[in-house]
Amino acid sequence: MLANVWRRLTDRDRELFLLKNSVTLCLNETPIPQLTISFPSFFDFLPHLYARSPSALRPAVIYPNDTFSTVAKVVIGIPTVARQNFSYLIPTLQSLISGMNAQEKAATLIVVLIADEHGAHSQFVNEQLHSIQSEFATDLESVMKRTVDLQLIVPPHSWYPPDLHAVPATFGDSEERVYWRTKQNLDYIFLMLYCQGKGEYYLQLEDDVVTKPGFMSRIHDFIAQQPSDSWFMLEFSTLGFIGKLFRSSDLPLLTQFIVLFHRAKPVDWLLDLIFVNRYCHPEKSSKECSQAVKQYRVRARPSLFQHIGVHSSLAGKLQKLREQDFGKVQLYVPHENNPPAVVTTNLVTYKSHDIEGAYNGRNFFWSLAPHADDHISFDFKPAIKLRGFLFKTGNGEHQRDILNENAVVYLHRKNSKDFERITSFNEHGTARASFDGNDVALIDSLKIVVHNDSSNWVIFSEIFIKND
Repeated sequence: MLANVWRRLTDRDRELFLLKNSVTLCLNETPIPQLTISFPSFFDFLPHLYARSPSALRPAVIYPNDTFSTVAKVVIGIPTVARQNFSYLIPTLQSLISGMNAQEKAATLIVVLIADEHGAHSQFVNEQLHSIQSEFATDLESVMKRTVDLQLIVPPHSWYPPDLHAVPATFGDSEERVYWRTKQNLDYIFLMLYCQGKGEYYLQLEDDVVTKPGFMSRIHDFIAQQPSDSWFMLEFSTLGFIGKLFRSSDLPLLTQFIVLFHRAKPVDWLLDLIFVNRYCHPEKSSKECSQAVKQYRVRARPSLFQHIGVHSSLAGKLQKLREQDFGKVQLYVPHENNPPAVVTTNLVTYKSHDIEGAYNGRNFFWSLAPHADDHISFDFKPAIKLRGFLFKTGNGEHQRDILNENAVVYLHRKNSKDFERITSFNEHGTARASFDGNDVALIDSLKIVVHNDSSNWVIFSEIFIKND
């Protein structure tokens, strides 16, 4: 039987077949009481796992914890770790989700790995879970209500080795940097192992990027355009470990390579090495090696992802890495079908970023710092049946130009005397509400009121009013 399978495999698949079936091949399908030789395994390079319970190989947290009904076309893996007083994860997820249409979302699973060596009960993990659940409640609801499949996982404390802070230094790196890069490798390994059976392709991203609308369709198109299936990685960004696409069937090989050297080198170096080791002739020049690698490491242009992080996850490190061919970062989400309204504000507008342009989808609204009782009013003529609304403040370049819990959204029902309080903005600068059935109201006005002075300017990057 194994001989028939072997003949049907490509060279690339034979490597994976050997990795997964080495014991059966050695035994020649003839059971014997005991192996005469010992095969190395994944655990030999993470020996602490031998002494741990099987729970070390399971996420300590999976949220939501239901089973996804179908295998995704593309699984997007995003590890996130604590940074000093800053996080880019919410803008990253906002950009990804808003950059896909309904069809693209239906074929995509986003998995966020919240990585803290202390496991599920750390302050960072709890803060991130709360933050993401607050901002993306709809995307984390039951399967029937989701707009996109978004899942959060947390590695258990037992996944990390007890000597993680005492890994021997290489290449003159500091103790802190050796810890950082080793843990980062372990985070990538755990994330890939979790995702490998959940989709046809795996896209690696980082937690501080933004993208372009339609990025997922461009990825699907680029896959289809490849003249052969010999490629190992399609590259949608030149930076770090951003925008790297693999077949899920290749993840066992990739994770085993990373685990071999996870204490010796950072992941981007290891990624380069796997191509050199697999595809370069040792007696050829570096130029010939580069040419050979291009067949298997295929670059897409222009880049689909832009790095927006400045504060690195390595404490104290600042980096301003940018893709040169990405173009302009999308700073707002336009909605050109909002219902007719007279939109007014007493906030001081900055340059040409007026509120009318933002409401009609031509630009974003940008104002100087608001004071108590400043407001924005949307007066609908004629009155509308309001199904819901979404207001997002801040954008990828100005993440702190937001409204917070001190800003409240009110509505006025037609023929009613007073305004009703609906919701306040959350800590990420978002206010949303939806109305179903008996809650659908005929209203003639929405109003946003700021109740306290703010030191930050304010950007409205999305204004969406849903009506019948």
